[in-house]
Amino acid sequence: MFTDDLAIRVTAAEPVWTLAQRWPEGAARDDVAATLAALHSGVPVLRDVGYLDHGPYIRPIGHRRSFYIRAPNGVVAIKGSEPTAPNFEVFIDELAASRVQIECRLGSPSLDRTLTRAELSGLEKFPIFEGKVPGCLTLREALAEAEAGAAVQRAHVERWGTLARLPLPVFVGRWPDATVDRARTALRKYLRGRALEVALAQLDGGLGVYVYRYPTVPVRLAQLGVADARRREDLQPRLARIPEPRVLAQRWIELVARLLTLGFVPKDPATLVTGDCLQVQNVVMDGGFADAESLIASHLLDDRALRDAMRRTVHELAVTLTRLLVGLWVSTVDMRDRLPDVYAVVWNDLRAALAREPSRDLRIAALLDSGAPVADQLLAIFADAL
Repeated sequence: MFTDDLAIRVTAAEPVWTLAQRWPEGAARDDVAATLAALHSGVPVLRDVGYLDHGPYIRPIGHRRSFYIRAPNGVVAIKGSEPTAPNFEVFIDELAASRVQIECRLGSPSLDRTLTRAELSGLEKFPIFEGKVPGCLTLREALAEAEAGAAVQRAHVERWGTLARLPLPVFVGRWPDATVDRARTALRKYLRGRALEVALAQLDGGLGVYVYRYPTVPVRLAQLGVADARRREDLQPRLARIPEPRVLAQRWIELVARLLTLGFVPKDPATLVTGDCLQVQNVVMDGGFADAESLIASHLLDDRALRDAMRRTVHELAVTLTRLLVGLWVSTVDMRDRLPDVYAVVWNDLRAALAREPSRDLRIAALLDSGAPVADQLLAIFADAL
């Protein structure tokens, strides 16, 4: 299935997780079984870390840790192969040369007591802010994504008989120690202090490669490339360039509703700084989500944590829908927060969906539609915030 050519080479990775072990019925699907069998012989990796669209292989702009192989019924996604590329160091050089602004607010739910800002290199951002290894996928990350994706897909198939528009994990492999050593050497060139300590500690757990199936090339909202609507007259021209924006918005809402029905909340508090499936870099322009690690089974959250995760879920979905329809320029202090009914529309739509098919976790349905007097609902919110 995979053979060396000018774009890829097939490289051995030690299998540490397969869908066949976790969910045999899911792995029995024809396309998954063939992919899994081929991966035991070797993982296809790109020879270059840059953009590519040639034959069956595509790495869209902005997809720095993943590329895709077009296949029947979708794509095979390879995440985390970059440290094996001959020009991996070029990737690290580019991250080191870029700059990002970081701002953090810390305090109680009602009062920010500390505000800090810093300009970091794109390389420093990952270990300092996200606790990740720049340009790489750790084995821990790969396993976490695979486990989360498999759990959600299995529950979705058992309930509705079809896969969700989410990654279907197939394989996680471990790269050899020589690949880890190469990453250490490349990072030591630029990182120092805490950034280097975090990166090296994460590397001690090993580097991995994560392979999954997805129905389409997962182009994200962040890569849409359509002019923002900053005036009323800009709105219709923007929507005209987005394929079926109304259908897309409804698909995202319906997928969130289904996840809540199954008892999974998209906004795991532990993924606060590492990204989640509702953010613009992970919502897919086919109505799906590309990052399943932020999906957490609601029974793992206590009541207060669940309330916060649900509020953040509705808030993030409102942000994403606003950015779809109006543009990425809309930030947390601009139009969306001036129009509270944007938030209310999303809340009400999810509430209606959960009324038709209640969640396995009765606390979720109660949060969306408590039936209590307005003053009591507000006091319950303030009790968490004060």
